Amino acid sequence: MNLGQNWPTVLTLFGSTLTFYVQTWDEYYTQTLTLGIISGPVEGILTLCIVYAFTAIKGGGSFWQQSLFATLGLPKYGFIPDYFYDLPFNEWYMVYGGLVLVFNTVQSALNVMRIRRKASKDPLTPLYGLLPYFLTWTIVPLYLYLQPVILHHHLIPFVLYIGLINAYSVGQIIIAHLTKNPEFPMYNVLTLPLGLAVMDSVGPWPSVLGDGTYQIAFVFLCLGLGVGIYGSFVYDIITTICDYLDIWCLTIKHPYNEEGEKKKAKNEPLEALVQLTQFVDNSTQFTSNAKMLSRRLLRRLPPSTAVRALSTTSSCQRTPTLADIEPNGASVFDARQKKFRDGVKEAQKAKEKQDSQSAAALASSAASAAPKGEAGRGAPTAQIASNAGSQSATSSSPSGHDSESSDGFVTQALGSLSTHNTEAARESSQQQDASKRKGALSSLIYGTHEGQQMDQEIEKSFSQVLARGKYVHSIVFHSVKPDKVDEYVELVGGWYPKMAKLEDNHVNLVGSWRTEVGDCDTFVHIWEYQRYHGYHASLHSIASHPDFPAFDRKLKTLITHKQTSLMQEFSFWPTTPPRQLGGLFELRSYTLHPGNLLEWETHWRKGLRARREVMEGVGAWFVQVGDLNTVHHLWQFANLEERKARREMSWGVEGWGDTVHKTVPLIQTMKSRVLVPMAWSPVA
Repeated sequence: MNLGQNWPTVLTLFGSTLTFYVQTWDEYYTQTLTLGIISGPVEGILTLCIVYAFTAIKGGGSFWQQSLFATLGLPKYGFIPDYFYDLPFNEWYMVYGGLVLVFNTVQSALNVMRIRRKASKDPLTPLYGLLPYFLTWTIVPLYLYLQPVILHHHLIPFVLYIGLINAYSVGQIIIAHLTKNPEFPMYNVLTLPLGLAVMDSVGPWPSVLGDGTYQIAFVFLCLGLGVGIYGSFVYDIITTICDYLDIWCLTIKHPYNEEGEKKKAKNEPLEALVQLTQFVDNSTQFTSNAKMLSRRLLRRLPPSTAVRALSTTSSCQRTPTLADIEPNGASVFDARQKKFRDGVKEAQKAKEKQDSQSAAALASSAASAAPKGEAGRGAPTAQIASNAGSQSATSSSPSGHDSESSDGFVTQALGSLSTHNTEAARESSQQQDASKRKGALSSLIYGTHEGQQMDQEIEKSFSQVLARGKYVHSIVFHSVKPDKVDEYVELVGGWYPKMAKLEDNHVNLVGSWRTEVGDCDTFVHIWEYQRYHGYHASLHSIASHPDFPAFDRKLKTLITHKQTSLMQEFSFWPTTPPRQLGGLFELRSYTLHPGNLLEWETHWRKGLRARREVMEGVGAWFVQVGDLNTVHHLWQFANLEERKARREMSWGVEGWGDTVHKTVPLIQTMKSRVLVPMAWSPVA
């Protein structure tokens, strides 16, 4: 349009960048992309197309310097000032753009304020987010005014530099919106050189850049800086997304193979069964040692607390409800939680000390008895903890490990299906492959080193998920008839603790709860067994009890539905021992997309460390028989207000936001239940 290297071009740049910035700012605060009646992506592009078409048809940009009224053949009336009648097309274009710009900016601001008021939030705070843009555009015209050589002779590189400044600001806002960052990005490092250049030009000191060659060099230097910083920003985003989605940029990482996918889906269950069988075989020899260690630790406890793990002596009273939770009981809950955790730490120290002594003795005997270079075996570990309710428990878990002769004695907490013997060859192959993929371009195409490491973690996560394979848990849901709740509580409250206390049943009751928010009048029970053979043995023992037929007949008259799933606990989140902290519980159940359990475990392994700083977890389990692809997390809170506060505090802990960002796409459905513990529940 023949605007030339002058102020009209600068105004055009201001209008286009402001529209882009304001609409992205609007989307950040409203979570919705709102386009104006006349928007850049639609009407703006159509306007440009019309301009380009007329420029081509009329033979060049000089067409736009003609008078609009005269070209359209409008007569010159006396009431029309000469200035308006002679105004060329390109200046009317500026007027049109200015009106649209003001309208869209005001509309976006009012929209943000309206949404904020509707959400009972301060409507004026978001307006501060416009300050970075207008501060930049206070510096831009000031610099061009002070340096006319740039305005009239080198405006093109300067325009590109300003465009990169705006693109970087908008990119930061988009990332903050996508990651739900509560802090609006106010700072843009690319504006700093421009601010320093203005200070250099107006300061009382002699100008370093001067008015000629150095100013031109400075503009090109800023353009190069903008390309470097914004390019690095874009590169980081692309590689992060590629690593997260397990894809490559510009190339296909996993070509689809229909036959291969069918074969993989067919063989996966068999491979899982083989690995599980190997783990059970490797850990069987440690069972007797673990039992002996558990009994030894129990004998050292005070007589008043020597209760079998996950058993109870509580008596059933009335049916508990959410109304029993005291709204101001957070301080009592926190005190009990601290006492419980301190007891766990002391017990773990005692366990580690005894383990180290046992390991030293075992290593010494192995060194003297076994041939040189023979692989060792890990020693069993046991966990014991006392709780605030004067209860105590012990739970032993195997730690079976295969190791290479060169590594000697290998130990890992809670056990593992070790792939140690095959990792050396795999790592060597990966290192050779990685040596061919160094550099920024290779990282962009093949993913970053961190992303490749995550691929490796996910590949070997199956063994880690099954690390605590000694324990099988069942979760049982009873839907009770509303008018039969009290009878149910009396019946089950007398039977479940009785079954848990009988040694011959080989079963531990983790806890029993009643649903208060969610599926009301639904009772949840979690049991713990010694592997699947323990599950079968327990069912047989309980069913053989002389009182079982009467209990079973009565139970069937009280419930409308029963649902049972068999689960295993995640290795990074062992089920808590008995404790009496008070408060309420939340059972969060997630149904994952098939094939995503391993990735879920990998991300939650890191995320749990962040959550544990502010929340009290009970346990986490994944279903192996029943509702497949389902994961259950059980949390404990003082009350619902504390639950809200603790969950909000999680976002301030490093690592939690990343866990949510990476696990949400894995979920099909999710469900939350608020539970209250029954009087006989060991975990309450």
